[in-house]
Amino acid sequence: MSRLIDQLLAQPPRPAADHNPPDELRAKVLEHLPAQLASTEVFVIDNVADYFERTGGWTRGIKPEDFPNVAPPYQSFLLEYGIRDAHDDDARWGVLVTAMESDSGDGWILALDLYMGTSTGPVGPCDLMYAIVDPSGRVTDVRGPAGADASRTPDLVAGHWHVAAPALLAVSFLHCRNVTTRTVIAPPRINAARIRRGRKPFHRYHTLVIEPMTNILRTEGTVEQAGLAKALHICRGHFKTYEERPLFGRLRGTWWWQDSVRGSTEVGVLDKDYEVRAPVASPSDVASAARRRRGTTG
Repeated sequence: MSRLIDQLLAQPPRPAADHNPPDELRAKVLEHLPAQLASTEVFVIDNVADYFERTGGWTRGIKPEDFPNVAPPYQSFLLEYGIRDAHDDDARWGVLVTAMESDSGDGWILALDLYMGTSTGPVGPCDLMYAIVDPSGRVTDVRGPAGADASRTPDLVAGHWHVAAPALLAVSFLHCRNVTTRTVIAPPRINAARIRRGRKPFHRYHTLVIEPMTNILRTEGTVEQAGLAKALHICRGHFKTYEERPLFGRLRGTWWWQDSVRGSTEVGVLDKDYEVRAPVASPSDVASAARRRRGTTG
């Protein structure tokens, strides 16, 4: 199965069938895409998307504000996952996230660009969305791009929100100290062979080990009975963030309180200080990203 990141690095994406977003806006985004992808972090979240589906994330109408914490871990990152498509076994969705400081400097604007990987190459961006995130990591609003035309119908917006939702769940999981990540790098001999044939090497990516957190959502949040959105609300009170005043005077980050206090070595609460940080960007970086987006509506 082809990874979307490898497709995007190998060739420019073609427009979506509905030509959304408008060509002028799409061209502005694609102008910066190669440089952005060269340095972006990539997460393959097939397991998170499967969990999202099993727990009713799509069928029970999860909303943006249901996610506990989507503060951006990086200034730019791509989250991709496979989809069930009877006509294309290689079909994948990808959400390319660009984090920008809000105008007030209090929170973030997350630009969510949606791409699709297919057996005949990448497509997109299929839509541009903006999540407004407050300093605690809560989504307070989701908006469309300035200049969007009538082709961006309510049904299209709802469908594309469903595409973005598993990615936001993955970001929330990244903030949990009992969720670990694994880095996957292709063997050097395989990449060397690709380079000899004039192809780009496979891009490295990360996966998430989410079982400790899904067990909590099952036992504490009763996710099977209540659904994912309600389980996240039930469990939300157990998340505690220590930044200005570190826990024990030295530990910064977000914990699931019960498991972290018990000190279970199995969930790895002390070896993830590097996992989730707010993006640190120079004023020129933020200004460049803001210029690329040209504002939001809403």
